[in-house]
Amino acid sequence: MDSATRRRLYVWVAADRPVIVLTTHLTKRYPRTVSPLAMDVHPAELLACGATRVYVDGSPEPLTEQWDEPEPRFRYVEPLTAPPVSRRSLLGLSTKLPVDPAAPDTTRLTQALDVLAARGVDVSALRPALPALTATGCIACGVCTKVCPEQALWVATTDTSVATLYHDRTRCRADGVCIDVCPYNALSRADSQDPAPVVALASGTLTTCAKCHTRFIGAGPLCPTCERQQRDPFGSWLPRP
Repeated sequence: MDSATRRRLYVWVAADRPVIVLTTHLTKRYPRTVSPLAMDVHPAELLACGATRVYVDGSPEPLTEQWDEPEPRFRYVEPLTAPPVSRRSLLGLSTKLPVDPAAPDTTRLTQALDVLAARGVDVSALRPALPALTATGCIACGVCTKVCPEQALWVATTDTSVATLYHDRTRCRADGVCIDVCPYNALSRADSQDPAPVVALASGTLTTCAKCHTRFIGAGPLCPTCERQQRDPFGSWLPRP
């Protein structure tokens, strides 16, 4: 589901406060008192946005007796590619959303759980395990920050020329692209129970390479790339397979 479709869904939920059933069985029918949706969104997101109740129906069996209504009162499952439109949207009224529809999956779930926790709901068992990385030998070259699709990695530099590589674990999709492209094989996955959403992976004082003038974390005088080229001018240096 793209962010625009997700936003329409959130706006409808926030405005109409429906009772929702999430299901994987698109051919089932439900009574008009509930809104059946394809199961492509976390229930916590819908509850945080204002859904009255959210049920999850994973059974392929026929409807239960209490939902045995006359034929005209049934509705079929709505695909989330075309969510209902709220009355507020039709009137051009804005709706403030507690969950960012454009955020990554982990971030949206974290935002939704924070909203529910503020309402007094115990969500400790629902907190997702955040991805974790470790950096050994990082020189703050910035390659990983350029390829990260969610901008979960960035390098911050202070006035004293100290560079720090940060990792936003709530935005990270754990797809491993940063690990694959690191030219110095510095990044790897870690098993961490640290609940901190943002962590510093590496930090150090920047030095300017005497040959290519690139700034990097290290003692110098040459950066690792220039050192390798000096040792082996005709060799190649590829990331880990």
